[in-house]
Amino acid sequence: MIVHKVAHRYSKSLLDLAIEQNLVEEVKADMDLILVFNHASSDFKTLLKSPVVRRDLKKKSLDKVFSNELCAISDNFIDVLLRKNREYLLAEIAESFVARYNEYKDIVVAKVTTAVPLNDENEKEIIALVHKMKKGNVQIEEVIDPELIGGFIVRVGDMQIDSSVIRELNVMRREMNENPYIAEL
Repeated sequence: MIVHKVAHRYSKSLLDLAIEQNLVEEVKADMDLILVFNHASSDFKTLLKSPVVRRDLKKKSLDKVFSNELCAISDNFIDVLLRKNREYLLAEIAESFVARYNEYKDIVVAKVTTAVPLNDENEKEIIALVHKMKKGNVQIEEVIDPELIGGFIVRVGDMQIDSSVIRELNVMRREMNENPYIAEL
């Protein structure tokens, strides 16, 4: 929990600085890039979290990984994290920054899980559904999971709407198992 609070503080400071210098979009792109590397490479995670790797080697490695793709604010921010021995928080700070950016830009991210890709009509219906839950510009993150069989699951923050066939089947299975008349047969 303490790590979580520290990451939020760093992300707030980074967003405030980006707003002050009118570089919010550039820093957001940098944080997205950091998250891509973090999700794609276990070596990247190991580099950030390893207490064995010296700070100067981490700096050189990060410079090579990002090879001048980061704006000055993001690059300096990573330097500060390295000096404070907080580089292990980089991915969590990036996630927190993206969440704060979405709040700042009034973006509502809806994670939609379906068995098949959404068509335009379904996407519009889900956007309308999300607008009823929260006001803002809706951005859909689509996840395909064939195990749902049909229907969808929409997650917005800590709220979830589960209208999937697999959930309905599980509810029916649970009800049938609780029925004493069938159990005696």
